Amino acid sequence: MRFVNSGRIQGDVLLGAGHDTYGGAQGVTVGQVSGGDGDDSLVGGAGFDNLQGNTGADTASGGLGDDWVVGGKDNDSLSGDAGNDLVYGNLGADTCEGGDGNDIVRGGQDNDSLSGGSGDDYVSGDKGDDTVAGGAGADIFHTFGDAGIDRVIDFSLADGDRVQLDPGTQYMVAQVGADTVISMTGGGQMVLVGVQMGNLTSGWIFGA
Repeated sequence: MRFVNSGRIQGDVLLGAGHDTYGGAQGVTVGQVSGGDGDDSLVGGAGFDNLQGNTGADTASGGLGDDWVVGGKDNDSLSGDAGNDLVYGNLGADTCEGGDGNDIVRGGQDNDSLSGGSGDDYVSGDKGDDTVAGGAGADIFHTFGDAGIDRVIDFSLADGDRVQLDPGTQYMVAQVGADTVISMTGGGQMVLVGVQMGNLTSGWIFGA
């Protein structure tokens, strides 16, 4: 099914079974847009959008405005686009991008690829072995004891990037080849790719 919203919908939109397309770039939906079953494509509009992929390998894009873009059970491709967005992969091996703005980007379960985009972003791989980039801006990379092994590929002190650990996390930091590696009780690691531990300054890691 192909559904194009060029007006205003007051309430939720549930697309149901099948491979569906929702185009909201020309309209406003005051409610949640859910893809349901199938591999769906969801595109938000200029205001706040709440896009939920649910089952299937979905593609969702928030468009303009401050949006919630959430995947479901399978391997999804999600983007917040412009605005200060929440992008959450949920289950599956997802690709999540915040886009422009100060975004919250979280992977959820499985091995995800995450990018904050431009702006001061909060990026957390959550569970699984994730590949993480903050993009331009002062970003916070979050991890915890049993999160998995996350690789941060663009950590930059010059941009103001920092690492946040959950309270009470026990950890050690070591130089391993060209990378700085944070190893935590519980087996989790965060690898700052290409970062020399000796160049890190006070305050680069916090929260524990």
